[in-house]
Amino acid sequence: MSNPLRCLSAFLISINALPSTAQDCSQLKRDVFGSTEWMAPSFDRSRNLSFSKLYIASFGDSLNLVDPKLKRSIAEHMLIVGKNEEAARLLKQIMHVDFNKSETVALLASAYQRMGYLDSALAVAVPYGQSSDWNSKYGQRFVQTRILKAQMAAQQSPNWVLHNKVLDLPPLRISLDSIDQKRNILENAIHFEWELSRQVHIVPTPNLILARTFEEVADAMSQLSWHRAEILYYIGMQYDPDNSLGIKARFEENHNRMKACGARIIFNDEDLGSAFPPPREVTKIDYEYHDDMLRVLAYQDKVRTRSRVRWIVMVALALGIAGFWFARLRYLRRLRR
Repeated sequence: MSNPLRCLSAFLISINALPSTAQDCSQLKRDVFGSTEWMAPSFDRSRNLSFSKLYIASFGDSLNLVDPKLKRSIAEHMLIVGKNEEAARLLKQIMHVDFNKSETVALLASAYQRMGYLDSALAVAVPYGQSSDWNSKYGQRFVQTRILKAQMAAQQSPNWVLHNKVLDLPPLRISLDSIDQKRNILENAIHFEWELSRQVHIVPTPNLILARTFEEVADAMSQLSWHRAEILYYIGMQYDPDNSLGIKARFEENHNRMKACGARIIFNDEDLGSAFPPPREVTKIDYEYHDDMLRVLAYQDKVRTRSRVRWIVMVALALGIAGFWFARLRYLRRLRR
């Protein structure tokens, strides 16, 4: 191809990548990213292992005496520190009495998933994960169930994900003039993201199943919030570094569309990197739930007090023994005289 033809071809490709109608850019004006961003989960894979270990230890041997809500919280911290079997046993105890059964189901399925028992995880999650309705209150369980099914399919056929979708979501039909409709659907769609935020702690990069899942949720989000879709495409790319699924093209298309429409916020590499930072261990004793933090701080004080008392007793005992032998030696010396 001659240089002029090559330049013309490149120009036409770039034109096709831009929004073809004014309606495309009008979607950006109705982007509900800012009004709902506070609801979206964090994909930070860091874990405060020190806090979780202290929280579990604070209950001592009284695990059977605590209420179901606390047992679920203990089990969640057990999963963080890798005590998957203990967490599963605790969660099975409260399956039929816990008021928040959906969350208990999710944690139990996660415990089985971490241990590699995909069939058991699926058996637990399926009753809550059948609906693919965008308005379903069990959106998190739907995503979890479909990921488990995909993992089992991939065990039979390693290339399954290259030819299939994980979620296979129904199409969204949204009126661009209805900002309230978009916001309501986005709030429900964010439930999907919450399950993905759990999965990033279970499934390390790279992983094509999770990459495909992020891509599908990003495709749906692109009809609601281009900004949110860009973050999801970016994380999908981290799970597919070889671009086997072609997510990079979707990411670039979404990014170029925002630039062409003059979006006020354009994410750079640093912004996107902060949305999915490398996993690290947090050592500072801090936690978002106030009651849990108070419990751990009280336990630390109790441990420090016990430690001080133990040292005082040991020092007193050592001084007592030393005093005894000192007095005995003096007594023996007097007898020799």
